[in-house]
Amino acid sequence: MSDGQFVVERSGIHTTFQDSGYDHLQHLGITTGGVIDNNLFKIANKLLGNNLNETIIEFAYQGPRLRLDNGNSHIVITGDVHFVISKKSEGFSKILGETFKTYQLKEGDIIDILATKSSVYGYFGVDGGFIIDKYNNSGSTLIRPAIGPNGGKHIQKNQIIKFSSKRKNKKLKQLTY
Repeated sequence: MSDGQFVVERSGIHTTFQDSGYDHLQHLGITTGGVIDNNLFKIANKLLGNNLNETIIEFAYQGPRLRLDNGNSHIVITGDVHFVISKKSEGFSKILGETFKTYQLKEGDIIDILATKSSVYGYFGVDGGFIIDKYNNSGSTLIRPAIGPNGGKHIQKNQIIKFSSKRKNKKLKQLTY
């Protein structure tokens, strides 16, 4: 399989790539950074069968709206989050998503992460992980010093986000919808 890609139709609020952060760089003035909620981060990767430190997308209050432009993928969202999936193959019929469950997206499908409910942060993960430029072996974005993937910046509207669509014969930990 070839790599897939999403197109960002709406970037959301404070949407960045994150993992567990930077270790042993504090002597250089670089904070540890990383995800805000380590448990939700690890659960997302566990449900997808990814490495527990695989880079994911973290968002605050409102997440991105992403169109799967190329390939197929399994995704998961963790946190207390309201989201909708529009299936192209079904005339863009809308499915009200449930967190902590994996979903299969096919080319043309849209995932719209509308809002967090009783929390601030939510997480979006993809099977196989995102293809990003890591800094010092970390996929965490630090906005102020502009360090990390995506040039150290938030995810932007119209940006292309590539992911690895190579399944390694792994089983998803939750039923796929």
